[in-house]
Amino acid sequence: MYWCTINCVTIINIKAWQYTIPLSPPIRIRETQYDTRSGFMIGLVTDSGYVGFGEVAPLPGMSLDTLTECESAFLQIISMLYFIETPQTVPELLKIIDRIHQSHPLPIALQHGLEMAFLTLMSHQSQCLIAQLLNPKFQPIIPRHCLLNGSFETVLDRYRTQSKLGYTRFKLKVGHLNERDTRQHLVEFFKQANPEHRFWLDANRQWPLQTAINFGSSVQNLPIEYIEEPIECSDELSQFYEATGMTIGLDETLIENTESWDLSGASHLIIKPMCVGLSAIIDLYTATQNTPKQLVISSSYDSPITHYYYAQLCAAFSTQSIGLDAQLYPNHPMYATPSVDLNQYEPPTHYDLPPNLVRWTLP
Repeated sequence: MYWCTINCVTIINIKAWQYTIPLSPPIRIRETQYDTRSGFMIGLVTDSGYVGFGEVAPLPGMSLDTLTECESAFLQIISMLYFIETPQTVPELLKIIDRIHQSHPLPIALQHGLEMAFLTLMSHQSQCLIAQLLNPKFQPIIPRHCLLNGSFETVLDRYRTQSKLGYTRFKLKVGHLNERDTRQHLVEFFKQANPEHRFWLDANRQWPLQTAINFGSSVQNLPIEYIEEPIECSDELSQFYEATGMTIGLDETLIENTESWDLSGASHLIIKPMCVGLSAIIDLYTATQNTPKQLVISSSYDSPITHYYYAQLCAAFSTQSIGLDAQLYPNHPMYATPSVDLNQYEPPTHYDLPPNLVRWTLP
């Protein structure tokens, strides 16, 4: 058991930086292509000199809120952040966030940024990892999985390259193809894949129900653990599961409704913290205890500071590999190996802030 003592400090200053970063190659979400990623960083400065950093960057096409809404809400609550004392426990932190939310409703991405900033402060003050503060039974070393996307040749080439680097877990994007081509490609792929590696699919809600059923029924002999969001309409997921017996990973479905979830047929719950916030993650973790369902932490084109935070969440709440996209900052050392060892990283400081930031003059 780990015990963390948090010295009480007070927030005396608020800083923020805005950014817009080109995406190369562009990303496509729900038929829309995005060439840039925009957001802002929050810095909560304490009288002890520590700064807690949080990132606010709703993902277009997936987040329920917009960057404009988050910026507007942040300006409204700045005065409430001054002279707040660092919470001593996670429940105290959630009470602070709820109190702010009751006065000024917080978009989820802004709530996420504030939770991240406060937890970073709490980590600084206690000299404990964020994962320890969230769960004393955390796991300090987290495997990363590799995303395979594109043509069959591209997927196979990347698989071979990443396997040589030590990756053993892979997610294959399949929704951009029809179900027959997908099955054919998978059959050929698995002829050349290492049978000791782990694989799952992501269809990104691209197929109608019957198409997905035809596909799921045709690949039952392939070593696929589950498929994320196989059909266009989430209300039909139970029909897909009943017809195929293929277990499901929920992603967009969790984002669309954070108040209640139908988890029947779902074996894996893919969580994008920027899109749901800490309270929802804790609720899902609690709801899946003593069940075979697994939480998977997944990033959403964020900065390395945020990925450090996601790794902490994964260590606390998941036994699965984490999905960290390195597209924005591919040369960061966090992405150099197929696993993340939390003991190798200190809480972020000014030196960890990414480039391309523009100081935001606050009122």
